[in-house]
Amino acid sequence: MPDITFYIIPSISFLVSLVYLYLGIFAFVKNSNAIEKKKPFESEEFLFYLICAAGFDWSLSYAFIVGTDVSRNNAFWSYFWLKVSAPGFCLITPLILHFTLIISGYSIKRKKAFLFLNYAPYLLFSWAVMSGNSLPYNYFRTPFGNVDDPNVDSPWRNTFVLSYLVWSFGVIAILFVGYLREKTKFLKERNFVLFATGAVTIFPVTAVSVIMPALKINFPAIGPIAMIVWIWGIWLSFTKYKLLNSLRNNAVVLYDKLDQAMVSFQGERFLVSDENGAFVSLLGHDMRRELGLSLYDIFMDTDMLDTVVSSGKSDFKFDAIYFRDAKGRIVCVNCAMSLARYKGEIVYGTCLISDVSLLESMVRERLTELKAAKDEAERRLAITEKYTRKSIVELIERGEDPTAVPSRARDLAVMFADIRDFTALSEKLRSDEIIEVLNSYFELINSCIIGSSGFGEIDKIMGDGIMALFDDPRLAIDSAVAIRERLPGLNERLQAGYGISIENGIGINFGEVVWGNIGSSQKMDLTVIGDVVNSASRIEELTKRYGLPVLITGEVTNRLLAPGPGEPGRDHRIRFIDEVKVKGKTGSARIYEVFDHDRHDVTRLKAANQPALERAFALYRGGEFEAALELYREIEADTLRDAGIRDADPVLAFYVRRCARLIERKARDPAAFSGWAGIYDFSLD
Repeated sequence: MPDITFYIIPSISFLVSLVYLYLGIFAFVKNSNAIEKKKPFESEEFLFYLICAAGFDWSLSYAFIVGTDVSRNNAFWSYFWLKVSAPGFCLITPLILHFTLIISGYSIKRKKAFLFLNYAPYLLFSWAVMSGNSLPYNYFRTPFGNVDDPNVDSPWRNTFVLSYLVWSFGVIAILFVGYLREKTKFLKERNFVLFATGAVTIFPVTAVSVIMPALKINFPAIGPIAMIVWIWGIWLSFTKYKLLNSLRNNAVVLYDKLDQAMVSFQGERFLVSDENGAFVSLLGHDMRRELGLSLYDIFMDTDMLDTVVSSGKSDFKFDAIYFRDAKGRIVCVNCAMSLARYKGEIVYGTCLISDVSLLESMVRERLTELKAAKDEAERRLAITEKYTRKSIVELIERGEDPTAVPSRARDLAVMFADIRDFTALSEKLRSDEIIEVLNSYFELINSCIIGSSGFGEIDKIMGDGIMALFDDPRLAIDSAVAIRERLPGLNERLQAGYGISIENGIGINFGEVVWGNIGSSQKMDLTVIGDVVNSASRIEELTKRYGLPVLITGEVTNRLLAPGPGEPGRDHRIRFIDEVKVKGKTGSARIYEVFDHDRHDVTRLKAANQPALERAFALYRGGEFEAALELYREIEADTLRDAGIRDADPVLAFYVRRCARLIERKARDPAAFSGWAGIYDFSLD
C-alpha cells in the first residue's frame, strides 16, 4: 500500500505552484497598462510578475524534489529538480527586496549600483547550485517527503544562508518603517498587510530552512509553501487595494494624450508615482532618476499642500505658484490638482501644470504694474525734492534765476544717509506700501535736516538714500543725532503697520566743494561736486563695515574743536575709530564715531572703553597685531559680561577680525608690512 503521508508536502507544493501562477496572471490582467510608462525594473507590477514566476519555478521544482523516490534513483532526480529550482529559489529574495523599496517610496539614488549589489550575489548562488557546487550531501526519506542533508562545509551555502538572514529581516524592517511613517490610512493598511504577511512568512521559513538544519533537526524545507502567504499579501495590494492601480492606469493612458506637463502622486506624503515627458522637460524631475520624490520637494509653498490635505476637497486650482526644478531654479506655473480620497484621506492624485508660456502675459501685466508704481514713486519723490530745496526757493524768492547762478567754491559739510538692505525690505511690500514707507522715512529726514537752525537742506534723494548739505558741521551732526534718536519711534509705527523696521548709515565730511549748476539746458541740478562729496559717500559705506551708524571724518572733528560763534564746540560724544585709505583716494582719512544717540548705558560703556581702545590701537598702529588682538579680546570679553548691553560696541569684534587677518597676512608676507603706519587700505579687501 502506498505511503500516503509521503505525498502530503509534494502535493501541497504542487498546488502552491498553481496558486503562484494564478496570482501572477490575475495581477497581470488587472494591471496590464501599469508598466507602459516605466522601465520594467522601475515598475512594482513587473517585479511582482517576476516574483510569481520565481515562486512558480521554486514550488513546482520543490514538489518533485520532496516527492522523488530517492531510494530507487539515488537522489538523481532530486538533484536535477534542485538545479531547476535554483533561479526561482535564489532570485525571489532580491526581487522582493527591490519590490519593497519601490512600493515603500524609498529613493534609490544609484540605481545601477543597487541592481548590481542586489542581484549579482543571488545570480552567483543560482549558478553555484546549477553547477553542482552547493548541492546537499544526500537526500533521505521521511513520512512527509525527502529531506536534504545540507553541505554545511560549502562556502556557497553558508554565504547564501547568511545573506538570506540579512535580507529577510532587512525587508521586514523596511516594511515596518514604511507602515509607521505612512500617514494615509488606505496606504497604511496596505503597508500593514505587506508587513504582517512578510513577518508570518519570514519567521517559519527561517526556522525550517536555516535554524533546524543547523540544529540537525530533519524536516522538509517548506520555504515555497510558506512564501505563498507573503505573495498573497503582495497580491492583495493589486486586488483589494485596486483603487490606486486603476487610477494610475487611467492616468497613464491620459499622459500619452497630453502635451501639458502632468504628474501623479499617492498618499498624503504626495509621493510622485508617474510623470509625462512634458513634466520632465519643464522641471527636469524624472522618476526614473529620482525614486522617492515628493511634491513637498518641488513645491516652494509647502503650506499649500498641508491645506490640500486638511481641506477635504478633491479639486484645486492654483495660479502663479512657484516650483523648484531639478537644478534648484524657481519656476512660476499654474496648476490644477485632482484627488481621489478614501474615507476622507488622499489616496491618489494628479497635478496638471500649465506651460510656462501661458504665464508670459501675466508676467507682462505684473511688470507693467511695477513700472507704473515705479513711475509714481519717482513722481512723488520729484515733488518732494522740489519742495525741500531750500536754497533754490530762497533764490526764487529773491527774484534770482537759479539757472544763472555762477559756480563758486564753498566750505560745506556733506552728509550721506542710506537705508540698510532696502531691496530686501521692499520685497516684503506692495508697490504702494514701498512709497508709503519711503515717504514716512523722508518725512523724518526732512524734519531733522531742514528743521535745524541755520543752513541745512537735502541736495538729492537717491532711491532710498539722501545727500544733504550744511554750512556748519555742527548742524550736520545735530541732524544725524536727531535722525538716529527719532528712528526707533518710526520703526514702531512701521512694525505695527507693515511688519518691517529700518536701519540706516550716516557719513559726514567737511571741506571745500564746487557749488553750481550741473547738467544741460533741458535738465539742470544746482548741486555740489568734489573730493569732499566723494569721501562723504565712502564714509557712509564704511558704516556697514564697522557696524556703527554715524561716522565723521577728521576734518569735521577739527572744525568742532574750533569754537563757533558764542559756543565752545565740545558738545558731542565723539571717539576715534580708525585711519584708512578709502576707494578712489590717495591720502588717508581719520574716522570718528558720533554716539550721542545711544542709550545711556551704551554711551557709558563706550566712554569707559576709550582709554583701553586707544592703547589697543597704539599697539595696532605699531604693527604689534598679536598684542593688539589680545587686548581687543579682553575689552570685548569685559563688555560681553554685561548681558544687558551685549553687542553694544561692534567695533570690538571688528578689530578682533581685522587683527586676526593682518596676523595671517604678515605671516605670509612680512615684507609688505615694513612701512606699516596703522593706515588700513580698504581697496585691498
